[in-house]
Amino acid sequence: MRATTLSRFREVSQSSFDRLRERFAECPQFSFFFVPEGQLLKSTVIWLLSSVPIERIQQLIESARVTRLKRKLGQCGADVVISKGFHVDAPNMLRLAGGVSFGPDVAIMGVGGCTIGPNAMVATRVTILTTTHDRKAQAMRSSGHHARVTIDENVWIGAGAIILPGVRIHSGAVVGAGAVVTEDVEPDQVVVGSPARVIRNRLDP
Repeated sequence: MRATTLSRFREVSQSSFDRLRERFAECPQFSFFFVPEGQLLKSTVIWLLSSVPIERIQQLIESARVTRLKRKLGQCGADVVISKGFHVDAPNMLRLAGGVSFGPDVAIMGVGGCTIGPNAMVATRVTILTTTHDRKAQAMRSSGHHARVTIDENVWIGAGAIILPGVRIHSGAVVGAGAVVTEDVEPDQVVVGSPARVIRNRLDP
């Protein structure tokens, strides 16, 4: 297995190594791979990676990507967890407080701005939209406008939920899996369905 892995890395082109260098350069822990001129020590990398499972290498590359992404955000607090497949199309418009966590494959179309408060949990495949169009306009494509989405502290958004532009989800609220949230959710409310409707207060017995 080790010999096979080593052989695969010996076949990697110079352009592939350049991409590795760019990604790893975002993480200080990989600085020892570089000489003062900034050239990647190819033989060292090949030797090290030959003993590392491919899955682990992919994790390291993803970690480097997330580190670079966090630097581009409008704000990023401490202990923010971003899982694989996270996408945001306007990172400078996304503001994350401390302790926010994202499951895999979350998408934030954030041109209109998105703020997420402390310890909010956003589960896998959630979509947050901040741009919409006027359905009554003669040319709907040119009628787009943006509206900020705000998610307050200690909110839990279930898997596959969709949050529409201009919505505010207040502190302690729970959005059920697959819900489509079209209007504000009050504190500690539990909402489900499409469009989302209130079914209870999460603190009720």
